Parts: sequence; structure tokens; C-alpha cells
Amino acid sequence: MEEKDLKKVLEEYLYALKLPTFVKNYQAFAQDAARSGQSYERFLLGLAKEEFIKQEADRVERAITRARFPVLKEIASFDFSVVGGITKQRVVELAQGDYLTNKESIILLGNPGLGKTHIATGLGLAACRQGKKVRFFSAAALVNDLLAAQHNLSLSKFMAPLLRSDLIILDEVGFIPFTTEGAQLLDRLTGKGHILEFIGESYRFRQRMKMEEQQPPPEQAPATETG
Repeated sequence: MEEKDLKKVLEEYLYALKLPTFVKNYQAFAQDAARSGQSYERFLLGLAKEEFIKQEADRVERAITRARFPVLKEIASFDFSVVGGITKQRVVELAQGDYLTNKESIILLGNPGLGKTHIATGLGLAACRQGKKVRFFSAAALVNDLLAAQHNLSLSKFMAPLLRSDLIILDEVGFIPFTTEGAQLLDRLTGKGHILEFIGESYRFRQRMKMEEQQPPPEQAPATETG
């Protein structure tokens, strides 16, 4: 078999085995191995490592896309100094994922603007990187979808993929009024959990106060004499 035919057949096998990174790198790696006198095993190890890194990155990217986060925010970028009631150590410990193994919930409480969505998203991203199936919902949208599915007699079909998820994040739960029916449907997705209570002033309030502090004081009108 000629060299060009050999490469073509090799690449066909590699694509069939779903090893596209092998196809991309094997010639360069082979040249490096020949120059440095590497063993066949070390050559294959280098290729396998690159393939694993690329597939793992693609897997995480797909998991994050499927989760449908409104924005991507990491725990590392959260300013824990402006919020009381929670600590970075506690959140980082939760991000390790034991609560998922134990099928526990995390409930985030506090006034709007304290970063609950930020922390929830950060925990969701950590779960995606651990190979977990994550979905992010606005609570109002999810309840509406659940009620619609129930009225259409398709609730079981709608719930099936949700219940296969390892983590469901419900945002803005406190912003909507629940009917008794809606609250009962939401209860099916919650259980025992960890409580994170956010204490402090909202981010928007702090920003407004900061801007007001930076503004110069109003000029006083000059006094006038009368007589």
C-alpha cells in the first residue's frame, strides 16, 4: 500500500472511531517522536492525551449549552465580602458535588440583587464540568410549562427528561405568585437541601449609593442683603 493510501485508510479508521484530534495531530506527533527517538508507547500516549483533552472540553461545552444558563458566571468572580450569611469556603465545598451524589437541593434565600443567580450559575457550571446533566430555568417559565403540559395531558412526557437531570436550577422563585396547583407541581422537583441565606444590601442599591457619594455637593446660592 502506498504511503498516501495508507494515510487515507488510517484517517478513515480514526474518524470512524471518533478520534478527530488523532487525525489532526498524528503526523506532527510522529515527526516529533522520530526526531527525539520516542517510543511508540510515548507517541501514542501524547496523541491519546490530546484526544482526551479535546473531547473533555467538547463534552463540557455541550453540557453548558444544554443547561441554557442566561449568563456564565463563575464562583471565583463572586465578591463574598459584600454579602453576609455565606462564605466562599462553604460554596466551594458545595461545588465539589457531594450534594448531587446525595440527591440534595441547595436553596438560596435573600433579597434581590445579592448574587443568588451568580452563585447558582457557578454551582451549575461546576456540575457541568463534573459530567452532570444540568438545566437552568426561570421559575415562572418552568411553572407555566408544567401547567401547560398538565393541561395537555403530557406532564409525564415533559417531566421525564427533567427527572433525568442531575441538577435543576430554578431562578427567581420569589418573584412570582404561585397558585396552589403551581406550587404543588414545583414541590415535585424539590426535596431536602442546604440553605444559603444571602444577607446585605442589593448590588443595585450599593451602586446607586456609590454614585451619589461620588457626586459633588450642590452649590449654595449666594446670600443677599436686604434692608
